[in-house]
Amino acid sequence: MSEPSAVRRRLTSARSVEIRTLPAVAREQARMAWARIEQTIGPEVPPFCRWSWTDLWLTHFGDLVPHQFWIAERNGRVCGAVLVTRDVERRGPLPIRRLHLGTAGERPDESVFVEYNGLCAAAWDRHEFAAAIVAQADRTRRWDELVLDGFVADHAEAIGLAASGTQLPLSASPVLDLASDGRGLIATLPAKSVRALLRRSLRGMEPYETEWATTADSALEIMDDLQQLHQRRWRARGERGAFSSARKRAFHRALVASWLPAGRAAMFAVRRHGEVLGAVYGFVVGDTLQYYQGGFRTDLPSKIRPGYATHLLAAEAARQRGLRFYEFLAGEARYKDELATSRRYLVWATLPNRRPRARMIRAARAANRAAVLRDLIM
Repeated sequence: MSEPSAVRRRLTSARSVEIRTLPAVAREQARMAWARIEQTIGPEVPPFCRWSWTDLWLTHFGDLVPHQFWIAERNGRVCGAVLVTRDVERRGPLPIRRLHLGTAGERPDESVFVEYNGLCAAAWDRHEFAAAIVAQADRTRRWDELVLDGFVADHAEAIGLAASGTQLPLSASPVLDLASDGRGLIATLPAKSVRALLRRSLRGMEPYETEWATTADSALEIMDDLQQLHQRRWRARGERGAFSSARKRAFHRALVASWLPAGRAAMFAVRRHGEVLGAVYGFVVGDTLQYYQGGFRTDLPSKIRPGYATHLLAAEAARQRGLRFYEFLAGEARYKDELATSRRYLVWATLPNRRPRARMIRAARAANRAAVLRDLIM
């Protein structure tokens, strides 16, 4: 199908939904649009494209990341909303100009790495909203790639079908089922070696005590310890760590102060004689505790693994509070695979622009890959 025909098809499919673009300064208008949608459909909206997350992200990163709001309307009724940000990535001689849907586009060292991203729209509006987004992107100038960061699979599918008619690649998010049938969580893990490692680590950490923070103040105290342990570990490896950015630290402190009293964030610590051995920070979404970041002692005997043990104890604490799953979110790590009993899936995908400059960039990248492969073979 030719490019004009593809554009016409997308415009036709989105005909009943129109996109109204709002500049960054129209934040209050955007808030009102989000509020109308969220009041209508409630918890169906993924938590990390809701206004409470988006507004907080804008407070901490909006002055650095160019952005605007795309609001969908059907017959004068607001039916969809998404934040659209811009950044430029350097790959070779040509800068790649990118549009992101959702809270993304920060500098790599400051990124909050949004997951469970999506479109703020009801399920019955989602596909037409997605088609309208793709059509609006076709009309928008000066971009080479449309990026989906950590999208819920069915929301990504709607964008992918509207853009190219194909499914997008899935990334696994390991999950521990908290149903233990009275045997304890360790007994549900498939690998005997992992069960032995956990029992050995728990014995080696005794006498330990645990805390599930119930106030913002206690949560922020745990966060301070978590960040120190986390940064110490990663700096020892010569890397910056997830909390090297003052903006990112401020964002998460504000998020915990707002979300934890409402039961939407969790901070958990394991201590021995008053010293933190491990701490985890996550989000409570429905029946799931989603692990976001952690900090663990690295100076214990090698046979004691405080990271593994802290995750297990946090999962048990979540189970006692009525949660059914402990999710490790995306990213490859051995401990995630060894502690998981199932998988969920998210989408990270890049959809190319069809204009000549973007095609030239793709051709140059393909030629570069071919040259590298040729050098390896020769």
